[in-house]
Amino acid sequence: MATIFPTAGERLIAMRYLRTGGGSSFVSFMAVFSFIGVALGVAALIVVLSVMGGFRSQLIERLTSINGHIVVSAKQGMLTDATRLAERIATVPYVASVTPVLEIQGLATANGQASAVVMRGVSAQSLEARLSASGSTVLGDASQFATRTGVVLGERLRQFLGVRPGDVLQIITYRRAAKTSVPQPADFEVLASFATGRAEIDSSMLYVPLDLLQEDLELAPGTASSIEIGLKDAAIAPQVAADIARHLAGSNVVVQDWRIRNARYVDALELERTMMFIILSLVVVVAVMNIIASFAMLVVNKTAGIAILRTMGAARGALLRVFFLAGCSVGLAGTIVGAGLGVAIAANMPRIAGSLSRATGGGSAEIEFINAMPARINPGEVAAILIVAALLSIAAAIYPALRAARLDPVEGLRHG
Repeated sequence: MATIFPTAGERLIAMRYLRTGGGSSFVSFMAVFSFIGVALGVAALIVVLSVMGGFRSQLIERLTSINGHIVVSAKQGMLTDATRLAERIATVPYVASVTPVLEIQGLATANGQASAVVMRGVSAQSLEARLSASGSTVLGDASQFATRTGVVLGERLRQFLGVRPGDVLQIITYRRAAKTSVPQPADFEVLASFATGRAEIDSSMLYVPLDLLQEDLELAPGTASSIEIGLKDAAIAPQVAADIARHLAGSNVVVQDWRIRNARYVDALELERTMMFIILSLVVVVAVMNIIASFAMLVVNKTAGIAILRTMGAARGALLRVFFLAGCSVGLAGTIVGAGLGVAIAANMPRIAGSLSRATGGGSAEIEFINAMPARINPGEVAAILIVAALLSIAAAIYPALRAARLDPVEGLRHG
């Protein structure tokens, strides 16, 4: 009875061909290197995509730690009823935090130095959450942020202005009056400095108490330039943003998630991820091509043996299964070994990167997250890699198996 599965005898012959020696030792040598090539290709795919996934997660965390996962702003001007809108937004499912923010530009001066700054008025609770998520406090103590007329500024900005906690910083803002803008200087005490690892943030941003900034600008207590929304999962931001937009329909606001606000970063990451998958997949393709070449040569070297099997009653289907099993075994074994190797390396990548960083002298604090080489193993990506490698291995075994099955036993005995 015909079957598509190899019998015990066919499996024995296939394994015998894989261990063949003598004149076929070169074929076995090529098969071994094909196995190694598939394993290394699969491992490289898993490691590279896992590291890229880790970088992507950290980059998203840094992008959203300052502006939140979703930002609600007015179509024109400022939000005059930010408190009421924040209460409505807080009722939307999956929303973890809602923070009204008042952001204006100003000019900070100290010790004869001046720098353009972005002043962000936030609550003390929001500042504490942001500092813990986006970076660490470098100098000073931000715990008195709500009780003192002080600011918390980026570490690069602090160094440029030459100030330390306790020093006085003058900030000039501009308030619209009639048809002109009136400069409005104010003195603030430096409470602390922070470092996020993003140069554009650390060199220009400072936080002030929201109510204090509203008072200085003579704005109503509920006024804000935007409302920033935090989620537990950044991946659901587009869906939650759509829910918020429906919830606030008719409120004359614009709702944008972090993917829209950082479209260039997101598009670049997705393109790089796709291209790396394609490029590294070529390593697996080259190894698979070696499987085709090595087993095609095996068929040629075993022509006489194949002819003898045919004359002894072996059907074409039996030979097809024998060589198909032999070819698949190399590719599938390489895929399994490569998957195990790749997952093991990716899981220990921070430790490996740390050892390499110490051996090479380390790096600056600005690129600490690169030196740490974060890795995030995505089970879906690993499964996709295994499926692609397995399909390529199966496809590679078809041609040698068909060639062996079509061999004419008479011609095989004549030329064998």
